[in-house]
Amino acid sequence: SFGFVVAHNLGLVSGCVNNADVFCSSPDSAAVSRSCIVGYTAIWANVRDCINYGNFNIEIGNHVSGTTYIGCVNGRCASAAEAVGNGLFGCKNYGNLTINIIDSNTSKNFYIGGVTGSSNSYTVTSACENYGNVTFNTPNSAALVCLAGVTPYSAGNISDCINEGNV
Repeated sequence: SFGFVVAHNLGLVSGCVNNADVFCSSPDSAAVSRSCIVGYTAIWANVRDCINYGNFNIEIGNHVSGTTYIGCVNGRCASAAEAVGNGLFGCKNYGNLTINIIDSNTSKNFYIGGVTGSSNSYTVTSACENYGNVTFNTPNSAALVCLAGVTPYSAGNISDCINEGNV
């Protein structure tokens, strides 16, 4: 996992702001979570009122496989039935997110969102806002790609979220 503030969140990340642009070249061949603020939010953990202003650019080359979760505020948020209520609250993204695949043999699965890459079962995504553009470029990848302004995948509750960026 990668995040400027926290790579692996096990508690509460609140009120953090990122102003820096991020460039990442990714040769990963396993599951990974990436973000400008929090890479991975574990069961029972929360991300509240965090704001990203930086642009996030990722270049993926080489023949890589696996699953990648990418968001400007949070990469992936996990949960379980006994942890009902954890998730993302009041987070905002103003930066642009751009993914460039430079190898047509890439077979990763991508979950890419302006705020978070994924909000798994039982998580809450509430009052989150995305104003940045989300762009995915590929020559001819065999990858599964899910894109969204706020979150491309959620098995939990989403409420009062806004997307004004282009996807």
